[in-house]
Amino acid sequence: MLKPIAWLVLLLPLVLQGAEYELTGVLQGQVLDKESGETLEGCNLQLLDSRLGAASDLDGRFRIEAVKVGVHNLRVSRLGYETRVVTDLVVTPRHSDEVVIELAPGAMELGEIVVRPDYFSVRDEGGAPAVRYNREEIRRAPGSAEDVSRLLHVHPAVAMGQDDQRNDLVVRGGNPIENLLTVDGHPVQNLSHFSNQGSTGGPVSILQADFIDDVRFVPGSFDSRFGNRLSSVMDVRMRRGSDGCMRGELYSSMAGIGFQAEGPLGKKGSFLLGGRRSYLELMVDQLNLANAPVMADLNGKVSFHPGPRDRVDVLLLGSSSRMLQSAVDDADQGVNFDTRVKNSMSGLSWRHFRKDGSSLTTRVTLNNQLFDETFSWYDSTERSDHSARENTLTLQSEWSRRFGASLWTIGAGAERLDSHHDVTLESWTTVFGEPIPPARVELDLDKVRSFGFLNLVHETGFGLQLTAGMRVDHDDWFGTTDLQPRVALRQQLFRDWAITGSAGEYAQTIPAGWAAQDERNRNAESMKVRQGQLGFEWRPADAWLLSLDGFHRSYRDMPYSRQQPWLPLAAAGSYFGYRDLGLILSGGEGRAYGLEFLAQKKLSGKTYGTFSYAWSLNRYRTPLGEWETGPFDRRHMATVILGWLPSNRLELSMKYAISGGAPTTPINETASAIAGRSRYDIARFNEDRLPVYHRLDLRADWRFHFRTLDLVTFLDLQNAYNQKNVTSRYWSVEDQQVKEQIGWEVMPVGGVRLEF
Repeated sequence: MLKPIAWLVLLLPLVLQGAEYELTGVLQGQVLDKESGETLEGCNLQLLDSRLGAASDLDGRFRIEAVKVGVHNLRVSRLGYETRVVTDLVVTPRHSDEVVIELAPGAMELGEIVVRPDYFSVRDEGGAPAVRYNREEIRRAPGSAEDVSRLLHVHPAVAMGQDDQRNDLVVRGGNPIENLLTVDGHPVQNLSHFSNQGSTGGPVSILQADFIDDVRFVPGSFDSRFGNRLSSVMDVRMRRGSDGCMRGELYSSMAGIGFQAEGPLGKKGSFLLGGRRSYLELMVDQLNLANAPVMADLNGKVSFHPGPRDRVDVLLLGSSSRMLQSAVDDADQGVNFDTRVKNSMSGLSWRHFRKDGSSLTTRVTLNNQLFDETFSWYDSTERSDHSARENTLTLQSEWSRRFGASLWTIGAGAERLDSHHDVTLESWTTVFGEPIPPARVELDLDKVRSFGFLNLVHETGFGLQLTAGMRVDHDDWFGTTDLQPRVALRQQLFRDWAITGSAGEYAQTIPAGWAAQDERNRNAESMKVRQGQLGFEWRPADAWLLSLDGFHRSYRDMPYSRQQPWLPLAAAGSYFGYRDLGLILSGGEGRAYGLEFLAQKKLSGKTYGTFSYAWSLNRYRTPLGEWETGPFDRRHMATVILGWLPSNRLELSMKYAISGGAPTTPINETASAIAGRSRYDIARFNEDRLPVYHRLDLRADWRFHFRTLDLVTFLDLQNAYNQKNVTSRYWSVEDQQVKEQIGWEVMPVGGVRLEF
């Protein structure tokens, strides 16, 4: 019954769309120099779908009136700067968001030379190919549930993790712990509810999509400004609150309720505040759920401009999550657990722009994480009790200045970890039938990691951009010092073509939750990878970009447990809670390589879209084991997103994703029947594969404007044709046979926002 109703609701806006609104609003904002932070006077701003436009004033501000409500693109140009197109600007009758636009110095437009307006300027930053998505692209992405991490799954470098119920980033075969997450430049341990200790993912994001200005994602060879990670950088930039008027919003979705508020703080500041709370636990009986998650989060930002050359921002993110399951006497439910996780991040940043054109940025960041989990099997055996506290204080500062065609950035900082780990484990048996003795760990692990870097971006007169840098990281607890040289080249070929190449060394210390399990883990080496990339780009039109990239990654000093010396920890899967790993050794190795194709069309006219395809292969081994297939080795992946705006109050979009089946280890049926739970064949590790994964997501967004408020609604029909995707296989004690675990079936996700 649910499926026909969902389809009816999804198609309803097509019937109701009617004529376009004739209401108008105001588009306003400010233009800044990207490097110096100075306001830019005399910029030319032109709406691409109308004759309306404006010029920025002495303070860099602009205001365009009588703009038709809906979604617009804005072309921004100034002599001596790159011409930029800002897409997906939403105009409403009352409170359109103020737009902050940064222009980068560039070639001058002279004579008959025509400079193409840049929809993809992020591709030129740091040499390595990167992508950037704005707030509207994050919010409206079908199947993502307005989760920025899930949106990135459309990128060919990103594979799905263990199943579609988590937003883990698996980049070029790497483990989810290998990704750096930052918000406004502040490092964040995790941006998801129900995160596992040491991981960087979970089922639901703690970030409210409407608070995000944009996200920049760099897979692979990121530059020397970023460290202690191996695979990627996801850099989220939060927007600042409105400094013109007070605004508020209430909203409700199938997952919970929330609020948002923003407005000015005096003449030189603004605030942005929002919170959410789930209510599924109140509907357990109505929805026929065995249990329901309980989660809440808070996002806040305060921005000040004490002087024309200073920017001060205070950022606050917090979340609380709990999941309780009782499976007593129910063998097929598997386990009993009570998991509680609390995360918070508070950050202060100050950016000062000097008269000589240089800038100095200083950030102080405090991350707090609390984990508390009890676990046992359905028959109350193999119990464990785990609690941990991890507090990380980071201080970092960087200075940047342009000398002619060269931009130099120098930075340094330190990160102090204060953690406590308290774990009691009964003796237990691994899923491969290996007995593990009981363990008792109570340890304080305190350490300092210091770092410094130098980064150069140099532009030649022949269309060549060189990015080169050196980074050094030192950890006093492990006693490791890692030098990491990196280089990237970008050669523009004519107007529409470019070739890119990059190579570098990357290092990352093992997570504290692993290190704390044995004092001798001080001797563990940093995980390391050498990686290179070579690619081509073609821009057949202003809003189009096609790219083809090949990569190769070579891992060394990968960790493995002495208790399971054949299994690299990097090949253990997506979930990284506490395990009785005991003594951890280094010396494992891995390799990954592949090809990635990406075609993007930014919103122009009434359509947008993305198509991606990737082929890849990854393998791992320890010194005592054989080469094993990596857990995320899906080989082939393809995704397509198509969007259409038939009117200024309706938007329709779809996403189709297909990938090869995830590697899996066959179940040993005899051992499983004896043990009364799943036992896998250790001699055939990851030799089998699950069926091909595929699903279709459909989404509709529509807006209604009334005298006192705006109503924004959406429906996201996930897995629209109800594909039974297999996420794992397990031994059914009740049926005495191997059965398949199915992921999310057809599921409508919708919501309503009231803006006033």
